[in-house]
Amino acid sequence: MEIITRKEAKEKGLTQYFTGKPCKHGHISEKTVSGGNCVECYNARYWGDRERPKKHSVPKHLQQYLITRKEARQIGQTTYFTGQPCKRGHIAAKWTSSAQCVVCEKEKNAPHTCCNKYAPFRSTAEYREVYQKKYAEKNAQKIRDRTRAYQQNNKERYLEYQNAYQAARRVLLRQAQPPWVNIGKLKPIYRLMRKKNKAAGQAVYHVDHIVPLQGKDVCGLHVPWNLQIITAKENQAKGNKMPEEFYGVGHTPPMDYAN
Repeated sequence: MEIITRKEAKEKGLTQYFTGKPCKHGHISEKTVSGGNCVECYNARYWGDRERPKKHSVPKHLQQYLITRKEARQIGQTTYFTGQPCKRGHIAAKWTSSAQCVVCEKEKNAPHTCCNKYAPFRSTAEYREVYQKKYAEKNAQKIRDRTRAYQQNNKERYLEYQNAYQAARRVLLRQAQPPWVNIGKLKPIYRLMRKKNKAAGQAVYHVDHIVPLQGKDVCGLHVPWNLQIITAKENQAKGNKMPEEFYGVGHTPPMDYAN
């Protein structure tokens, strides 16, 4: 084996060089130009006791997909395909960023965990609900800034949306308000809400329907005993959930809010 320095190998465009000197583990072997690592040490660390797969001949119908990692990086591809098996024997594409086999990465993460980006669980409504809640908590200020910027840049469109929403809300309240309800008992609740907001200096309190007007299984009524005053944050988090879903079983609204 010809002795050549690393510098000379770089100049000639070689991937390996040989100095004839043993490495720190005693191997007299070639070394890689890229990292200066002993090839025998690398093979022992990477393959261990497993037998290294022999080089496979690539079928004709797959030869059109052959591309090296370097070429894939140059054209911006996220994967590349050499036609050769990985250390577990998979003849599959590899990630350009990590050189990891795509099939190995899928098998490494259980399909029911959210860590696997190919898991069917990630497309379910339950996962989206949990993910969106975590994202909203982590990026609360970012979302507020984005909403405020949208409102300022689209004032007319936002005003149209607010008018339509408030109109729909009024219709919904009229439909949910029985004709026999005493409106005089509704006013003190909203008066107390405005008083609390005035004391706080901003709209931090909302009047909430304990049993939501648009529940999944049951729709509540716009009556005094179905109303409570809660914070805006709590009201937005509650949404159309039933009280036992949000607060837990046994929750009762404060009497001074409901009556």
